Amino acid sequence: MANKRKGMETIKQLIMMHLRGDSRRQMAAHLGISRNTVKKYLFLLEQSGMKFEELSELDEARLQGLVERSGDPADERLIRLKQCFPEMEKELKRVGVTRWTLWEEYRQEERNGYSYGRFCHHFQLWMKKSAVSMPQGNTSKITSTNQFSFLVFI
Repeated sequence: MANKRKGMETIKQLIMMHLRGDSRRQMAAHLGISRNTVKKYLFLLEQSGMKFEELSELDEARLQGLVERSGDPADERLIRLKQCFPEMEKELKRVGVTRWTLWEEYRQEERNGYSYGRFCHHFQLWMKKSAVSMPQGNTSKITSTNQFSFLVFI
């Protein structure tokens, strides 16, 4: 189950193992998570500015607040990009406007913006989510003359 948040009990065990001096490999094996996940959570806990002794005494709510990355700059960058998509969709309908030209305009405004490939990826995902479809009934009839059959749409 990739990218799932670990329970606070796992985080508390991680802190205790770190205090004992266990290696990342030992922590990962004991907790059943990857070494990169151990590394990520240790990094987030170090970013809090608190010592691990202090972290081990925190309640679960405070600890959860430390490991959640709600202020991640990548999330804010994606939110700003997605806010541009409705206007970009309209612009794409104009003659001569391509995704490349829209990306160039985006990068002029957003210096730390996404690469062209990531831009297209997020735009494609957004287009799939925003596409509205409505069931259409079959409105065709087959009419026949002596030699030919015609498909007529009503």
